[in-house]
Amino acid sequence: MATSAAERRRAPRVPVREAGRCELRFWSTVRVIDISQFGILLEAGRPIDVAEQAEFRVALDGEPFASTIEVRRQQSDGHPRRDTPFVKLGAEFARLDERGRRALERFLRRKVSKQP
Repeated sequence: MATSAAERRRAPRVPVREAGRCELRFWSTVRVIDISQFGILLEAGRPIDVAEQAEFRVALDGEPFASTIEVRRQQSDGHPRRDTPFVKLGAEFARLDERGRRALERFLRRKVSKQP
C-alpha cells in the first residue's frame, strides 16, 4: 500500500466484513474497517477521546472475539452525517487474553492466505 503518510502499522491488516460492537461509557455501534495482530481501525458515529478504553466484541468468521481496546488516534472527515459514521478511530488491543489472541491469529492466517 503506497501512501504519502508514514506507515505506522506493525503488522499487516486485513478487511473485516462482520459488524462489531464497541462498549464505552455509552453504547456505540462501530464499523470495523480493518484489523491486525495489534489493533483495529474503526468508524464511529461520534468522536471518542484518545486514550479512552472500550470493550470490543465481534465474531471473526463466526468465532467470538473480545478485547479491551484503547483509542490511539481519531480523525473526523469533517462532514457528519446522520445515517453513516464519520469518525475514524485507530485503536490498540490493550488487554487480549490467550483465547482471544488465538482466535485473532487463526482469523488473520485464514484471511492473509486468501489475499492475492
